[in-house]
Amino acid sequence: MLTFFSCDSERVGTIGSGKLQLSLAADTVSVNKGVSNATKSVGSNEFDRFLMMADYRICIGQVSDTVRSFDRFDQMPSEIELPEGYYTLVASKGDNLSAAFENPYFEGSADFTVKSGMNTPLDVVCSLGNARVTVEYTSVFQEAYDDYAVLLSTPFTSDEFEIAKEESRPAYLQVAKEGTDMTVRIRVRKTGEEQSSTYLVPSTIKLGRRQNVHLIFKTDGGAFNGIGLDVMLDDTLTNHDYSIKIPDFMWEEFTKPDLHPVHFKSGDVVEVPVAEGTSGDGMTVGFKMLAGVGSLKIKYWRDDLYEEEAEIIDLATDEGVKKAIEQKFSWQSGDNRNINLKNIKNGQIFLWDALNNLKAPSPEEGVSFYLYHFSIKGHNANEKPKETDEVTFDVKVFLPTQENTNKE
Repeated sequence: MLTFFSCDSERVGTIGSGKLQLSLAADTVSVNKGVSNATKSVGSNEFDRFLMMADYRICIGQVSDTVRSFDRFDQMPSEIELPEGYYTLVASKGDNLSAAFENPYFEGSADFTVKSGMNTPLDVVCSLGNARVTVEYTSVFQEAYDDYAVLLSTPFTSDEFEIAKEESRPAYLQVAKEGTDMTVRIRVRKTGEEQSSTYLVPSTIKLGRRQNVHLIFKTDGGAFNGIGLDVMLDDTLTNHDYSIKIPDFMWEEFTKPDLHPVHFKSGDVVEVPVAEGTSGDGMTVGFKMLAGVGSLKIKYWRDDLYEEEAEIIDLATDEGVKKAIEQKFSWQSGDNRNINLKNIKNGQIFLWDALNNLKAPSPEEGVSFYLYHFSIKGHNANEKPKETDEVTFDVKVFLPTQENTNKE
């Protein structure tokens, strides 16, 4: 043991090291001084606690590995000894959620190099790491519509984030370093009507970190038939490209939900095992439903049976998910696989493993193949659901050959 410790000490001693000295501060002013000013105007002190540096989290890393971390800055030594190398330090406070009310998140980061025998002073300034979004409605708009809500979504949100009619709290949305596109929809009910309608703003809004975004909804010049939107970025309405005025008839409602076959066409006949020179490995059905999936059903039956006896699997139900997995279907949306697709906006269904799992005829039956009919169809989760086009195809499952049996 003594020998091993001695050798190990000599080995470590050959690696040069230096010391890091960290100075930490916070800046509560947004990119164009909008956050701080807007906050004061509504009589809020929502950023005051971020000026206190004691409870900032500190993480020092190399590439994807964490080298040292501290839950609180006031628990971190004034000097930290580190091996020679290139590092990144991240200081943060708050929770970087995809979208939430009253949830500012502050972050600061810096790259630095440690050299043997040298002290490395590092100054890091933390600032708002997400975007602050507030909504306002003009008095004329409020006369035209007696109920309304704004629906926001970004690539970080799994569901739309709703800002209801009476909501006055600021919403904070997660933003990538390079910026993040935010999609805006508005749900309105005209005065005197019973049904609400939901509309999509045709242009996305580019969010940046440290940004204060103020959405101002209005009518289209006084007429009660239209909706206009101004977007104030930080303190001014004039130095941006998002002043959007949208008459009601020009707003886009969600387009028809879409199913699209990949590596085959609706109406095709597929052979299992595949014919020589062809492959079904890439057979998928993509889906896109901007309002989210309300139902997505796979239906199939063998030709010698009645359609009324068909197997029906709805991937937007827990029962359907369980049954689909048992029958070798699989699907994916983003990084999520084989989840309940209720309210999911897009993804793809993989078919090939399930087709290869279909029952084949036996030699005793005297038939060379079974013919299966497939139909895939769904609808979105709107208040008035819209149906997709139907994707259909037939599958011939052939009697296993001796060659295929030997391969198995």
